[in-house]
Amino acid sequence: PVSFGLNNKGYYLENKVFGTGFDFNLHPHGQGRAKFFYGPSLQYKKFRTANLTNEVNSAYAFLFQAGFLIQPDKHFNISVNAGIGYARLIRDDYIYENKGDVATSLGLNIGYKF
Repeated sequence: PVSFGLNNKGYYLENKVFGTGFDFNLHPHGQGRAKFFYGPSLQYKKFRTANLTNEVNSAYAFLFQAGFLIQPDKHFNISVNAGIGYARLIRDDYIYENKGDVATSLGLNIGYKF
């Protein structure tokens, strides 16, 4: 997955600049029109913090995800997934006090296979 932040102004303390990762999905009951999947996910993101310096920081996360894949025809697919795991700020400063944190994810993916 690859994502870019489009909103530079918001109400949150962080605004995503860029994110990418790697998902390894296991389909225990094979693939088909509607199937459950699960597996590990490694994610990396850059984000801008809304403080006086407006600095860009980086973080990585390792999650366990589970989801459901629906393929109404051979080219079109939709999946929903949720995950939980561990996140770590790469640049440690006084705000984060060199700690990790719980990471969560929730996703809706719409795809087309060529």
